[in-house]
Amino acid sequence: MKTLSEHINDVRQKVSIRKSFAARLSFFVILLTALLFIGLSVAVSIISHDLIQKESIKNATSLLRSTNLEIENVLLGVSVAVDNLADEVVYEAESGNRERLFDLTRKVVSQNAHIIGSNIGLEPYFYPDTKYFSPYSFQNGDTIITKQVGNDNYAYQYMEWYQIPKLLGHSYWTDPFYDAGAGNIIMCTYTKPLYDKNNKFIGVLTADLPIDWLTNMVNSIKPYKSSYNLMLGKSGAYIIHTEPERILNETVFTATMDMTDTTVRHLGREMVHGKSGMVTLQNDDTLSFVFYAPVPSSGWSLAMVCPYRDVFAGVYKMNTFMIIIAVLGLLLLFFFTKMIIGRLSKPLAIFSESARSIARGDFNAPLPEIHTEDEMHELSESFKYMQNSLTEYISELKSTTSAKERIESELSIARNIQMGMIPKIFPPFPERNDVDLFAMLRPAKEVGGDLYDFFISDEKLYFAIGDVSGKGVPASLFMAVTRSLFRSVAATMDDPKKIVESMNKAVAESNESNMFVTMFVGILELETGRMKFCNAGHNPPCILFSDGKVRLMDVHQNLPVGLFENFAYDTQTVQVPGGTTLFLYTDGLTEAENHVKELYTEKRLLQVLKGESKTDAETLIRKILISVEAHVNNAVQSDDLTMLVLKYNGSVSETNESQRLVIKNKVSELNRLTEFIDKIGGDADLDMALTMSLNLAMEEAVSNVIFYAYPNGETDHTIEILFQKKGKEITFEIRDSGIAFDPTAKEDADITLSAEDRKIGGLGILMVKKIMTSVKYRREDGRNILTMTKCLD
Repeated sequence: MKTLSEHINDVRQKVSIRKSFAARLSFFVILLTALLFIGLSVAVSIISHDLIQKESIKNATSLLRSTNLEIENVLLGVSVAVDNLADEVVYEAESGNRERLFDLTRKVVSQNAHIIGSNIGLEPYFYPDTKYFSPYSFQNGDTIITKQVGNDNYAYQYMEWYQIPKLLGHSYWTDPFYDAGAGNIIMCTYTKPLYDKNNKFIGVLTADLPIDWLTNMVNSIKPYKSSYNLMLGKSGAYIIHTEPERILNETVFTATMDMTDTTVRHLGREMVHGKSGMVTLQNDDTLSFVFYAPVPSSGWSLAMVCPYRDVFAGVYKMNTFMIIIAVLGLLLLFFFTKMIIGRLSKPLAIFSESARSIARGDFNAPLPEIHTEDEMHELSESFKYMQNSLTEYISELKSTTSAKERIESELSIARNIQMGMIPKIFPPFPERNDVDLFAMLRPAKEVGGDLYDFFISDEKLYFAIGDVSGKGVPASLFMAVTRSLFRSVAATMDDPKKIVESMNKAVAESNESNMFVTMFVGILELETGRMKFCNAGHNPPCILFSDGKVRLMDVHQNLPVGLFENFAYDTQTVQVPGGTTLFLYTDGLTEAENHVKELYTEKRLLQVLKGESKTDAETLIRKILISVEAHVNNAVQSDDLTMLVLKYNGSVSETNESQRLVIKNKVSELNRLTEFIDKIGGDADLDMALTMSLNLAMEEAVSNVIFYAYPNGETDHTIEILFQKKGKEITFEIRDSGIAFDPTAKEDADITLSAEDRKIGGLGILMVKKIMTSVKYRREDGRNILTMTKCLD
């Protein structure tokens, strides 16, 4: 009797015979057909080519003209709204009616659906009692919000929308920009200078348009399937582009510096100079027509790129149509052949329909009855055998899969619940400089029995780490109970001995499963560095001193929690000097096995920790994790692995002259950096101008780390910023664990060149070098360290 695989091979062989027979007949038909319609297709293509090219130029020019007219109408409506209100703004400003100025900005926003915001920026000290006065109204959903945005952090008098109309003496449309501090969106602004009755400049009146309306309007132009549009600003910067990362970051000249074809640079110059026309452009392997025209009132220029293949798609369709006609005509000539093929393939065609039903999953679909004793009959029998086998197999597979999915779903929910019980936001206390803490838990299975927890109460840091006996679901339930007990008990007690004894009594009373948990519970007084702890059968933590030495702590073992209800635990006390690091872990670390069952061991752990006293908590854990993974070398994880690092920097009074900030490598974290620098400026009694300069330099340096040290967009890392003041010198040190990146190696930008000829990059680090006295980079222990010093003389 044949097996299922043998039947399938028979089917494949017979189907291949059928395909070979059909292929031979098709070859002769296609050959004769090609000779008849090739000549006709060539003639039609030549005639149609010129007609379609002329029509495409006409249509594209018309679309550009109508779109530019729509843009002009919107811009004109905005400018008229602002111009009509300017005199009233001047009158109310000179009258000192400040509340009325707020109302006027709301009026601008409410009377024009395209305007999202309006600002009146008056000259500093226009009102003697106020340095900044800049009422701003903006659309927020269906509500208009009004506020005063001018302050030292938003010095509007130095911004483009204020400076340029002031210098030019007339109204001005800005290129799109990101307005941080007011609108907080990408926008373009119409700004009109305001003059008093003596023709003295007193400020500006603006109207903001979100860039979305312009992008949507331009992108709505799509005469062809693959056509796309570009828009350039006055300097050639991309306002609209198919690659979003280029918008506002590159110009048409810098983006094409390395291109051998100079057509794009010529196109950029034509667009910047406000000209219109058409060019043919070879971009990579795509030949395209580019139609361009200016938007006069704003100085922008719009371009439409139409691929050659799309423009002449009509010719291709015509050729296809001619081919179809030719084929249909030839089919009449091959009528006799068609009859023969139909008679021979009719049984197979009927059988094919049934086979399709089986392929769609209907394994009980009836097969046609084949009465001939030939290959068709054998093919039918093979499919019947395969049909029965697949029906049985799928039935068993469904049952198995359903049970497995249900178990996996329940375990996944349990894992999420378990991981949600432990702290996972790091750094947990970003506002504090006296302690740095990071932890990591990696279960061996979907759920596990390790735990850690910490919190601060009354300037005391309560922390604990534990390891439940066993693994899997029972251990995870025991872990959840233990962690909840620690939180509830520790909140009312300040002695580790009492905390552990209370937990032990509660667990042992109802411990019918005879499970237990080893724990280390500590309380660190953050003001004094005095630490009390109780060890309940857990691994002794490692202590890293500021001089780089490391050893295991001397701890009393005691019994694990949950064994004997009335066991008496003891409390130990130790003084922790500033700069000391505690490394707590479960035995899943030291007992991690490789393929030959070799353990990681405490000795190996101490060797890796040696000399790492200055390493921040997160980086230290990641270094240990890398070391463990290298030892394990992809072997199956045998036990839950948990690590907790507590780095005590000393009391707040000890760290006044040196401050520290840890942020995530995200752009949104730059706000915290600004607050950190502002606080430093206030504490160090720095003047406002120097503080703003330091903010610029630090923001540029940290932004470089975010974008270049982590090029793959990873956002689960941290950046450490250290500040120190010694006499007349202040020092910032930026540390990260990203790829090697030396910003000082970047060639300084040549600011004597025009924007068209200057290469992208180099301006930021040049600015940092100008602000700081010295900027130095080094790579140390797999970390980038950028040291920036500023002399205060």
